[in-house]
Amino acid sequence: MPDLQVAGNRLEVLHHPQQDPASPTIVFLHEGLGSARQWKDFCARLASRTGCGFLAYSRWGYGGSEPRPRPWPSNFLEREARVVLPVLLAATGITRPVLFGHSDGGSIALMYAAAEPGSVRLEVNAYADQVELNVIDNGPGVARAIQGQLFEPFFTTESKGTGLGLYLARELSAANRAVLEYVDDMQGAHFRLVCREAPVP
Repeated sequence: MPDLQVAGNRLEVLHHPQQDPASPTIVFLHEGLGSARQWKDFCARLASRTGCGFLAYSRWGYGGSEPRPRPWPSNFLEREARVVLPVLLAATGITRPVLFGHSDGGSIALMYAAAEPGSVRLEVNAYADQVELNVIDNGPGVARAIQGQLFEPFFTTESKGTGLGLYLARELSAANRAVLEYVDDMQGAHFRLVCREAPVP
């Protein structure tokens, strides 16, 4: 993998730009004990199936990147999200990233998204009898006066909207034993899809 100087350190980086400039780039953020190499060919396969570009890199002190002296500071994840990742994205010309990470990488993705205007984050919670998918943005949220109308057919606040997107999404969810709801928790717009375990015949 080629190296790139980012925020004062040499990082191992694999960047495959998207073919269509309008497409986003999937940025793979490895877990706490891994590196870019542990994604193997998954990055290329996912990018090929989605038409996106991809970028995978090893953070400072991981994989083939520059070694990092110990002990590491307690805020190293915050620095990755707020300093290193924005510099890396700028250096590689990525303006529409889709962050894909787990463990430490997932934490970095959430911290980065929380600081970016117009960002959307996905959270998945698995319980014994159900799985919840939360889609949350960091915008102003939905005004309480119209929350009760969100899932009604043909209701829209957009001049060119049809008002069918959320209605159809809720209907399809219900047809598959799932519940789609709006959560008014003052965190921006927050939609939750609750999928319950199907009964065993």
